[in-house]
Amino acid sequence: NGYRHSSNITRQRYTLYMDWILTTHQSDGFDIEELIVSLQQWIVQVVGKEEFANSTPEDLFDGRLIVNLLQILDGNFFDEEFYETVFDGKPNKSVLFLRICTRLTEYYDEVMQRDLYHSQNWSINAAKIGRLLDISELSKLLLLILAAATINQKATELLKDFSPSTQVREEISRALTDIDRKIPKRRLSKVNDNFEVLQGELNRSQVMTIITENQRLKNNLTEMEKQIILTQEKNAKLIDELEVNKQKLEELMNISFENDKNKRNLKSFQEEMKRIEADMEKLESENDKLIKEKKVLIESLNDQSSQLKNCISELRTVKDNYEISRTKCYQLEMENSELQNSREKFRSQPSVNSLEVKFLKEKLNHYIQEMTDHDAQQWRTKSLRDQIESLKNQNKKLEEDFAKEYERAENCFTEAVKNSERVDELEEQIRSLKEVNKKLEEEKLISNQTIEEMDAEMNGTLNRERINYHISDELLTTLKDENEKLKKKIVKYNNENRNVESIARELEIEKKKNESLREQLEVAEKSLDEASLYSTQQVATARMKNDENSIEISTLKEKIEKLEKQLNTKDIELDNMHLEIKEAVDKKDLTIERLENAIEKARYVIEMFQDTLCTTIGSNGETIRDLELSRKKYKKAEREIQLLERKQKQTYMLTEQEQRLITGTYYQMVLNFYSSRNKENDFRSFIDKQIKTLECIDSKKK
Repeated sequence: NGYRHSSNITRQRYTLYMDWILTTHQSDGFDIEELIVSLQQWIVQVVGKEEFANSTPEDLFDGRLIVNLLQILDGNFFDEEFYETVFDGKPNKSVLFLRICTRLTEYYDEVMQRDLYHSQNWSINAAKIGRLLDISELSKLLLLILAAATINQKATELLKDFSPSTQVREEISRALTDIDRKIPKRRLSKVNDNFEVLQGELNRSQVMTIITENQRLKNNLTEMEKQIILTQEKNAKLIDELEVNKQKLEELMNISFENDKNKRNLKSFQEEMKRIEADMEKLESENDKLIKEKKVLIESLNDQSSQLKNCISELRTVKDNYEISRTKCYQLEMENSELQNSREKFRSQPSVNSLEVKFLKEKLNHYIQEMTDHDAQQWRTKSLRDQIESLKNQNKKLEEDFAKEYERAENCFTEAVKNSERVDELEEQIRSLKEVNKKLEEEKLISNQTIEEMDAEMNGTLNRERINYHISDELLTTLKDENEKLKKKIVKYNNENRNVESIARELEIEKKKNESLREQLEVAEKSLDEASLYSTQQVATARMKNDENSIEISTLKEKIEKLEKQLNTKDIELDNMHLEIKEAVDKKDLTIERLENAIEKARYVIEMFQDTLCTTIGSNGETIRDLELSRKKYKKAEREIQLLERKQKQTYMLTEQEQRLITGTYYQMVLNFYSSRNKENDFRSFIDKQIKTLECIDSKKK
């Protein structure tokens, strides 16, 4: 790839002479571009390098091979002294290469350039070759040397040994034979002898005039180069101005994009502020509802306290009746001594059942703890309301239980009177109770088995699916119902001699529970008051923030209006700039067309002059003045062509720079677009934070 790039450079520098060769080779049937690439590859492989993609000029050549080729080429110039000076002191590749290059430049200046009539088309910069700066100059020199070397059979045999393939060898031999025809030979050839005879006929005055004309042409070239430098500086200034204008355009486009984004953000922010205000109104309405519920709870608690006082008075009457019944029951205690053992057994059974119930409750608590976080959160939000409702239900249940227990006390009093009559029946009942005990033990075993099975099933179902939790609750309720039935059966047999004191104690315990519930209600009221105060504070702070945000929105609106005005003015400026750019582009297109037409005319003139030159050189009757005039016209045409080509290159470079600037502006616009999107994401994150704070306020209020 590197050497193809260098071949492209050399192709640009092979001017009219290479165009002439190209026309001849295209007529022969192959392309000069492929020929140059194959020649350079062949040069590298002649030297013995197979891999040449990333090599430097000093790595490309084997010194001994080049020295042998040069000695075969011209033994008088490249003599034994040259061989000794080159290899003196066992030099490195770089030193050897420098020595060979210096001698090659001398050979070019003394022999080959003289033989080539001082042609400008094959002008080689020897300084670039000596400093290892430009491989294109070296490739031109090697092409000339190789073209001359193919005259000698020994050189061709030596070079063919290193050629890569027969196909490349044939192409090179064809190319070199054609080049050999077109390039004039050294003094040894017949054409050079004829040319020297013609030069001898020329007068010294004409030679001096030619030399002066050459100097004048060189001076004109220097002046043209200075003018080219000045034009390049002007073009650079124009390019800088274009870049500044494009930067301004980019800034204006960025400002317009930012204005559009700010408008969108304002709309979204206004909508969110409306939502926040609606949420705040909902919170205020919920606070009012909570205050009303609080008042209702206080009234219900006062009613419950009055009901408890009535219950205490009724309990006192029950105690008096109990003392009367106790005297009567004392007589029956002696008779019922035999039944106490059975009663103790039955008393032990409910304790076992109570232990089972506790075990089941522990499991239920364990299962409740394993519920999902979402259910727990919902439970927390509804806990206050559920507690209030549960307190109401508990008070109702207490009233119902108190009425039931009062009825039970009356029944016990009546049954104590009837116990004297039932002494005979108790013996039969004891037998039946034994049978019942057996049945109860069997049912107990069955219930334990069922409980264990249900525990295993519950563990499996809870690990697999939480939805089956409701099914396990139903099974547990069925078990509870069965246990309650068993308790009721046992209570029926134990209610005959149960103490009313236990009932009183239970009532006292229930009083304590009611007091604890009242304390819990007071704590809940305090927490509600604190939550309401906190919510009011949060509402006030949110309103302050809303006011601040409204002020900021108003300032942003003012800024946006200013920016819109600036955009309108800058859009007008942009339109003017676009019109100016279009006019400049149209002018450049016209100049390019004119230059192309001039180049075609110049080429036509050159071809005409070439035909005239061929006719003058072929005919012996014409004068030398006609030849000189034709040469001058030919040189002028060449200069005009070179100037036109330079102008065309400059216009091409300017168009390329404009295209690059346009692409650069496009990519910067894309980058600004993505940066603005990042700003929108930051604004959304800020709004999300505000929404989260409001949600926290709602949760605290609940």
